[in-house]
This record gives sequence, C-alpha cells and structure tokens, in this order.
Amino acid sequence: MKKKAGLRARRAAAVGTGIAAAVAGGVLAGSGWAFDKAFRPKGDRAVKPDVVPDGPQYAPYADQIRRSVENAAKKPFEPVEILSGDGLYLFGRYYPGEGVWNGSRNSSKSSVPPGTKDLQKRPLALFFHGYRSPALRDGCGGFSLVQEMGYDLIMVDQRGHGGSEGNAITLGVREQYDCLDWIRYCVDRFGPDKPLILIGLSMGASTVLLASGHSLPACVKGVIADCGYSSAEKMIRQQVVRMGLPEKPGWRLVQLGAKIYGGFDPKDGEVCRALLHCSIPALLIHGQEDRFVPWEMSMENFDAIPGEKELMIVPGAGHGMSWYLDQEGYRKAVKTFCRKILA
Repeated sequence: MKKKAGLRARRAAAVGTGIAAAVAGGVLAGSGWAFDKAFRPKGDRAVKPDVVPDGPQYAPYADQIRRSVENAAKKPFEPVEILSGDGLYLFGRYYPGEGVWNGSRNSSKSSVPPGTKDLQKRPLALFFHGYRSPALRDGCGGFSLVQEMGYDLIMVDQRGHGGSEGNAITLGVREQYDCLDWIRYCVDRFGPDKPLILIGLSMGASTVLLASGHSLPACVKGVIADCGYSSAEKMIRQQVVRMGLPEKPGWRLVQLGAKIYGGFDPKDGEVCRALLHCSIPALLIHGQEDRFVPWEMSMENFDAIPGEKELMIVPGAGHGMSWYLDQEGYRKAVKTFCRKILA
C-alpha cells in the first residue's frame, strides 16, 4: 500500500511539474511575442521618411508631408554620433543655422560678424522623433520652422531606429537618458553658453518631458512637446484593449516581456511623475482628434508641471498633424515661446 501511495504521489508530482513547465513555457513564449510586438525595432530600421502612415488622419496631408520631407532631405548635414550610458552608438544629423545669428532671428544682413561667438550664442534645437518613425518625417515640419528661426538643429535617431544601435524601444524609459547624453554632447562641443531647446513628437515628446524632470544644465532653456503621452503603461494598456485582449493580463504579459527580453520596466515611463520635478519652461501641443495618444494626456502632463508652462490644443488635428492643420497658429505659439525663454 505504501509503495502504491508513494508511486501515485510521484506521478502526481510529475504531472504537476509538467503542467507548471508547460504554463511557464507558454508564459515565456507569450511574453516574447509581446516584446516583439511592442518593443522590438523593425527589421529594416531605415524606414523611408516619405512613406506616410495609413489612415484617414494622415491622408489629407500626405502630399504636404512628402514635399516637406523632400525639401528637408536636400539640406546638407553633418553626421554626428555619441555613445549612450549603456554602450550604444546613437546617430544624429547636425544642421547648422543659416546666415548670421543677430540675437533674435536669422539674417544675412546682420552686422554681427560670424565666428565662435556667433556659434556659441545661436540656439540649438534637439529634436526627438516618435515610435518606429523616421526622424526626418516626424521632424520635417519642425525642421522648416527651426530653420526659419535661424537655429542650429540636431535631429536624433532614437535607439533602435535609423542609424542608432539598440535592440529595444523602451518608450522613454532609457531614451530619456539618451537625451541627457545628447545634451552633454552639445555642452562639450559648443560650450555651456549655447542655448538648447528640447523638442519632441509623440514618443519623442515623452522622451524630452521625462528628461526635463532631471537636473539639467542652465543652457537648457525649455522643452516643446507635441502629442506626448503621460504614461507608458497607460499607452500599453490602451493598445492591449484595442487589440481585443483583456487589459490586465495583457499588460502583465507585455511588462514581463520588457523585463525578460529588454531589461526594463515600462512602469518607469511615468511622464507625469517626472514632470513634478520639471524646472524649465514647457510648451505642450496636441491635436484634439488624436486617435493614438489621447489629447487628455497632454492635459495630464500640463497639470503636473509646477513651473512655467503653456498649452496649445489644436481642434481637428490628428496624431502629430497639428503643424499641418494650423501652421500659422503653430508657428506663432512656438516663436512666442522661444522668444520668451531666450530673452
């Protein structure tokens, strides 16, 4: 009897172990699938910038976007590269401002002689693009505006995109530290007196907002964030529901995949929490018809900022389309904000 009881116990234990192993294997496979779906960079990182995303929110501006990309692509640039804190080579395009900087605008007729002083005093915009998007397409509207204002510009390829290394897109969790590394690069190259403005769109907006919660050098004068989200976790939960999956287990699976295969926790991408420590002026812009990042998220970010801040909500604009829908209003808001923070 004792032998039979022991045999049954061993069989039950073996079955239990097998079931546990199968469940663990299923969870591991599922979290791997979730990581690939949410965080793995595309196989072809050189996404063509003139390929406009599908959907009714982009279709009305497709030709305009392509023309803007074409014009920006013609501009000469200097390839620049930095090493991130975790050992990745990150790529960017440096576009020096045109003409001579006279302290307020770009003017070839200025009496101020060009040279080192001109280079140090001319503001520089650091631009960060969105999720699985090319910098040139996301930034082509801002590109023309920054050039119009006479600023220098660095368009960054975020980790896992374009010419930058990286096997995980972390929704701002690590990208915020890349932004700090780019700031250090600018200070080392151009000196501590060169004014810097952080600009981002979509995930890039949340990247620069997360970075603004850190201690920054005095040369960083402000941040402009277009259609940024308030929480990486909220964005993931939203996408899980849109895919028809149960929210809580779906989120847990994605979070587990990020931890196992990417070595990060999306919960660390809480923009609102970071903004409680923001000490630089901020301009937030968002299209009210954004169907990807709800415009209310910019309201949440705005409310979290304790200091100087401005908000522009563009009625009728979809995700990242505020510039194309209302260029006059966008231009006025950005120029007014920049004049104020650089005064």
